[in-house]
Amino acid sequence: AGNMFKALRSKIKQVNGQRIFRPFWNDEYRPTESGCEIFVGHLPRDAFEGELVPLFATLGQIYECRLMMDFSGLTRGFCYVTYTTKEMADAAVTFLHGYRIRPTDQKIYCYHSLDNKRLYLECIPSDKTPSEIEQAIRNRLPGVNRVILYTGGVAFIEFVNHRFAASCRKSFWPTKLKLFDVPVAIEWAVPIPHHTKNTLLLMKNLNINQTKSALVKELLKIFPGRSSVVNVYKRGFFAIVQFLHEKDAVAASHLLQGKNS
Repeated sequence: AGNMFKALRSKIKQVNGQRIFRPFWNDEYRPTESGCEIFVGHLPRDAFEGELVPLFATLGQIYECRLMMDFSGLTRGFCYVTYTTKEMADAAVTFLHGYRIRPTDQKIYCYHSLDNKRLYLECIPSDKTPSEIEQAIRNRLPGVNRVILYTGGVAFIEFVNHRFAASCRKSFWPTKLKLFDVPVAIEWAVPIPHHTKNTLLLMKNLNINQTKSALVKELLKIFPGRSSVVNVYKRGFFAIVQFLHEKDAVAASHLLQGKNS
């Protein structure tokens, strides 16, 4: 991996907390269709391009790999990989999801990066109409393509591209954004795979420092049947819980409502 990293070093640029690798720094291999970018999570924090790029490249020609970094010099445990075709990205999701990069590490997860243009907003005042909320959001946030409102003061904001979403998140995270003079929590939306909507449960007002593993332990105490919880997608203030069947999600929703009442 060390020798491989040395060979790749000249093709890596560091920009705004990201290490960006491209085999060719021109637009010759830029993908022309959507669906070519994937999100890879649960990476070892000391895994870098010399270890990751050869693995990702086994599934097809890489246009770009963006590794998210923190101030310690380690990664944040996730990256975005863009292939030159959607077919290659599909193959990567199929074959890399659940793969162990190292025998003793947890399995990585790999999804199509459909939500990397979305932010999650929480604590929106509930006494405003949907049109008032949408207009306030569009007035404050540039590049908004679509506003998806939920009950309970929650919204998902879809931007025209990742750059606008990243810029807004950087400017307003975690609660610097104000709507109607009220601080609103803002965070990345979780990149989740395609599932039947009725098998997904949205959990709000979570502790931002609570880990996914701690949340899973708590969920298994509350929800009936350990096998009913398929996966948990935790991001900042909220989480999306995926259940095996719709009836499990409905039962869990009722249990949570009873627990919080």
